[in-house]
This record gives sequence, structure tokens and C-alpha cells, in this order.
Amino acid sequence: MKKTAFCMIFWTRPTRNPEPLQMCMVNFPVAIKPVHAKVCTIGNAEWKISVSGSMNFTSNPQPERGIIQCIDSVFDADYQIIENEFQSKI
Repeated sequence: MKKTAFCMIFWTRPTRNPEPLQMCMVNFPVAIKPVHAKVCTIGNAEWKISVSGSMNFTSNPQPERGIIQCIDSVFDADYQIIENEFQSKI
């Protein structure tokens, strides 16, 4: 079974704690890019899941929303966006 994880981080966040970033960089391919999308794809031979939403990794008193979809075409489109970002150069 193929096991792959990627981490894409928005590069302008000024108050980022460096410890989680360092942990990610040791364990996953990391791309620091000007991407505002908040999406995660998880899949294997049996299922495809795409998770998206408005939440940030910061304290925020505003209501946030997350959507979990188990639709192959949504997963494929989101996965392709992530793959394209990792293949492109800034």
C-alpha cells in the first residue's frame, strides 16, 4: 500500500510557532506557498475522503465550518490541486 503525506503551509502567517513546522518538515514533504485553501485528502484502495473548511490553525472566536466528503470526483479534484502545488515552483 502506498503511504504518502504532504504538508502545504501558507507562507505569510507571521505568528506561526516553529515547533509544529519543524516536526512536519522532519516527517513529510513540506511546501511553503501562497495558498489559502484549507483542504486535506485521505485515501487508499478502498476509500477517498476530502476534508475542507474555513478553519485556520489560530485562535478565532468566529464560527468555522468543515465539510467531509466521500465523493471520488471531489477527492480527485482536490488531490490534483495539491499535487500541482507540490510540482510547481515559486
